[in-house]
Amino acid sequence: DEFYKIVMNDMVETRKEPGSLRTDFMRDKEKKNIFYINDTFLNEAAIGAHMATPHFLQLKNFMESGGLAADPEFSMPESLDS
Repeated sequence: DEFYKIVMNDMVETRKEPGSLRTDFMRDKEKKNIFYINDTFLNEAAIGAHMATPHFLQLKNFMESGGLAADPEFSMPESLDS
């Protein structure tokens, strides 16, 4: 479906970014309509650069347009090993 295509494109393109350390796209084992996207970046500048890319903006626009069944939840965890 459209969501899957957009997220897969975002994941492939994000992995090409110089500040991207890791990107994962996962689905809950029991609740098949729950998805997780986990991106890890080198620093705040890399996050900012990512958020300005066409592939991220396409995903953001899809989510903001009501393309999802529920509002997404976002978090910015803090690294404990740096």
